[in-house]
Amino acid sequence: MSYNKINNYFFGYCNNSISNLYKNYFEFFKNLSVLITCLDSDANLSNKKLILNSLDNNNCKYELLGKSIYVDSKYVKNVFEDKKIITHFDEIYLFETNPNKETIINESYTTDGYNFERDVPSEFINLFKKICAKRYLSDGCGLNFVCESEIIASKLINVRRIPGTDGISGRGIPGTRT
Repeated sequence: MSYNKINNYFFGYCNNSISNLYKNYFEFFKNLSVLITCLDSDANLSNKKLILNSLDNNNCKYELLGKSIYVDSKYVKNVFEDKKIITHFDEIYLFETNPNKETIINESYTTDGYNFERDVPSEFINLFKKICAKRYLSDGCGLNFVCESEIIASKLINVRRIPGTDGISGRGIPGTRT
C-alpha cells in the first residue's frame, strides 16, 4: 500500500473501498461533485434503470454524460446513503467544477484490472488531465486513488477499513460480497 507522484498528483493503491472511505474520510469528498463511470463492473450506466430509479427515489439530482452519471456536490451524500449504488468494482472521478458536458469516459480502471501502486497507464493520466478531474477512486480488489496532495494520499492509505461494513467480506478476500 503506497503511492507515487506523477505530474503533481499522487497515484496509489490501498486495501479499502469507496463506500468505506466515504464513511471514514468524508473530507475527501467534501464540496466535490462526482462522475460515476462504473458500477459493479458495468460502464454503461445510462441503461441501469434500477440505479437511476434509486437516485430518483433518493431525491438525487443527476445528469447523464454519455454512459456516465454526473452528481453535483450537493447530492453526493444521497448517492452514498443508498447502499445499493456504490457497492464494489465501482469508479468515480471527483471535480471542483462541473465537468465538460462532452466528457466521455470509455475505459474503466477498476482494481480488478489495474493497480496504481504498481503502474498507472499513460492513457489514464492523459484522460485525468484532459477532463480536469481533481481526484479519482476505483475499487473492487482494493482501492486505486488519485489526489492532489501527499497529505491526502497518506490519509487514504491509513483510513481504517471495517470488514463487513462496506460490501467487502471480512474473510480477507478482497472484492467478495458479505
